[in-house]
Amino acid sequence: MDGGRLLEQFDQLLRQGPAVGLTMVVASDRTGFTHRLASALEARLVLRQADRDDYAVMGVDHRVVPATMPAGRAIWVATTEEVQ
Repeated sequence: MDGGRLLEQFDQLLRQGPAVGLTMVVASDRTGFTHRLASALEARLVLRQADRDDYAVMGVDHRVVPATMPAGRAIWVATTEEVQ
């Protein structure tokens, strides 16, 4: 609709924001989590996913995900630790 201008501006905020003290929090499911978005994010927490295969899209090996993950728990992608 706008030729991707809004996405370009969002990407610019993600990439240049930390240099001026801007911290952004992004929530997305697998449909909005693109390689471009992944490369712009410094750190990721992945909440429980409906499908175990969706963890791979977010950068988490589904084999390290606990069989049951209570509500409010997440996987810290950098270390694969379960966090709350």
